[in-house]
Amino acid sequence: MTNIVDCSASVADIQSGTTYQGNLRGTQFQYWRLFVNDSQAQQLFVEVDRNARTPAALPTIMIQKDGWPTEETNLGIVRDINTPSQHWELIVNSPTLTSGDWIIGVQGSLDQLFNYTIMAPICDCPRCCSGNGYCQDALPRDYCVCNPGYGGTADCSNPTVELTPLTPINLTVDAHGGSRFFRVDVPNDVAIAHTDLYVGAVRQGAADDGIRLYAAPGRFPTESDYWYISQLPDGPNARIVVPHADLYQAIWYFGVFNYASTSVAVVTQMDYEGWCPCVSGQGTCTEASPTVCSCKSGWQGAACDVKTGSSGTDGVEVGAVVAMVFIFLGVGFLFGVFIKHKKPGLCERGSPDVHDSITNEEL
Repeated sequence: MTNIVDCSASVADIQSGTTYQGNLRGTQFQYWRLFVNDSQAQQLFVEVDRNARTPAALPTIMIQKDGWPTEETNLGIVRDINTPSQHWELIVNSPTLTSGDWIIGVQGSLDQLFNYTIMAPICDCPRCCSGNGYCQDALPRDYCVCNPGYGGTADCSNPTVELTPLTPINLTVDAHGGSRFFRVDVPNDVAIAHTDLYVGAVRQGAADDGIRLYAAPGRFPTESDYWYISQLPDGPNARIVVPHADLYQAIWYFGVFNYASTSVAVVTQMDYEGWCPCVSGQGTCTEASPTVCSCKSGWQGAACDVKTGSSGTDGVEVGAVVAMVFIFLGVGFLFGVFIKHKKPGLCERGSPDVHDSITNEEL
């Protein structure tokens, strides 16, 4: 570690939560010193990101308290061996995290330029909620409250994806219990339509272990806190059906967990299934008549799929009117023929005998 011996490595003092720029050439060292004076701090979270203009360097990042970190003496170390990474993290948790000077060392690789950014916030919550939430004071320890669109993990690092009917979503799920989460907002007309909610996940490619689905209303499901779970044993396909009786809960979260030793691509899709034929948003079924639609204003038909007064219904109404006109004309024609046959004199204008015949009959 010649840089330490000959004092050639730079040392810069940094503040918690502030981003700094670093650059190295070859196997040089660069050191960053952070003073921790919060005895109640739960975590020191160090993030290093590669600058895109230096794609090939294979750096090593180390940390030590009150001393220079080395490969032999450190409280945390990450390094690239063969494949360049884009992001590195070092985490020191309580009670290891104590007040004092913490030195972060970054070493470059042979004949390579390495430009990077570094940030080392002191957190009261895991990973400072990953920038996707805020830390809530609580006993026995603080916890993250995640922003909309994030959750499923204690550090708010997992983004959620909205599921809509018959729209497949293809995502990669990390190995060894990795998870991805989905959200379904159940419309009110669906919730009262006695229609079940179906979610299916299909693993792509070969599998040495399976995937599993969990579901919970209003919160992210975990392996110990859920309402529904896909059928065991795990396999390449996982399926959950939430019955209509539980869809009074307007928001549902679904988690796909991967227990394989490698990350996998999973296609997830949802839909509503059941016996109610109504078009969503245009009508609903009732418990008393689960197969009969009660249409909303402006809609009609067996499935509430025809607009009131649309061209299709207008054609039916016009056709009925025309038919009625022809019927009345036909009846009138037949009546006239009948009268002419029975009383031909009625159809002769100006005949003196007509009046006389009628008068005589009346007399």
